[in-house]
Amino acid sequence: MGSITHCAGFHAAAVAPQKDCVALGIDVEVDEELPSGVLPLISGDEERNWIANAPQGRNWGRLLFSAKESIFKAWFPLTREWLGFEDAVVTILPEDRSFVAQLPHTIVPANDFPSELRGRFLIADGLILTAVSLAASMANHSPLAGAQTESRPGTK
Repeated sequence: MGSITHCAGFHAAAVAPQKDCVALGIDVEVDEELPSGVLPLISGDEERNWIANAPQGRNWGRLLFSAKESIFKAWFPLTREWLGFEDAVVTILPEDRSFVAQLPHTIVPANDFPSELRGRFLIADGLILTAVSLAASMANHSPLAGAQTESRPGTK
């Protein structure tokens, strides 16, 4: 399992053995405000309300964008389902530098894959980094995850 990301002046890759991790997504963004008009395109009312009332001094909109990018990168290879920005509702938990994504509008049936993904973030050196992973042990109950893993050539 793997994921790549890049922005101006930074690039990264993350890999994990498929026996340990069935979904992995990373993203990096420059730590700056989103361009005007972008937040309404990538967020729902609940997310915008949280950002409006969040502690000052952070680019929460850019963090939300990055979190959703990481979620999408983890979700698609596992399910082959494209997500729109409205398909993931993200709750940011600043106190432990994490976020939780609810996926209420996905095509994949709820019993085939978790309807929630968790991730972590770091804001440092002018960058916002986010990561989402799903451990194989968390997906073992998933018929979809098992089918996807078994169908890939060269996997065991």
